[in-house]
Amino acid sequence: MKNCIVILNDYQKFTNLVEELKKENNINEFDIKIYDLEQTDLKKFLNEIDYQPIFSEKALFIIKNVELLTKEECEKLHRVFKNIPENILVILYGLSIKAPFKESSIKENYLTPENIFFRKIYSLKMKDNQKILDILKEYMKVREKNFTLLISGIEIYLRNILINEKNFSEWIIKKFENLCNLDYFLKTGQVELGSELELHLLYYFFSEFN
Repeated sequence: MKNCIVILNDYQKFTNLVEELKKENNINEFDIKIYDLEQTDLKKFLNEIDYQPIFSEKALFIIKNVELLTKEECEKLHRVFKNIPENILVILYGLSIKAPFKESSIKENYLTPENIFFRKIYSLKMKDNQKILDILKEYMKVREKNFTLLISGIEIYLRNILINEKNFSEWIIKKFENLCNLDYFLKTGQVELGSELELHLLYYFFSEFN
């Protein structure tokens, strides 16, 4: 079912998923809506399902204590979620849930550093050197030696800028040329992984002569 995940009786998995979705989709806290069925009626959620995110590309709806839903309510929700907008993510959390819902099977690769890394890279359509540098540094913390994916990520970033701007500027040409050089230096050991690579990336993105 599109954009809807069911987590049962595993609070750690639930909290981890919330954090991962927030990071992957750059969701602002303002665009997160939480409905606790012990304190609020399901109608409130249904009345707000057409909400359009304001500060994020996607909104995140969280419904807690779904074991309190009746079978009729579950059937109604299931029908609603079949036509949920692309920019709405929903997490259903509780001790149990009635049919036609069933617990979602979350694949391990859904939350791998590589999965998160490329999702963030592909989301960058405009030139944002600070953002791409932050993404690269975050990935390097968990995959310090995997420089080949760093090079691929930078290439994707540059291609996205090129597609968006539709212009082979001197800047973009120079960046592609220097990316080839950086790849060569890494493969031949002329640039060491770790702090030295971070300095090269800082220079690569922010030097006015690069």
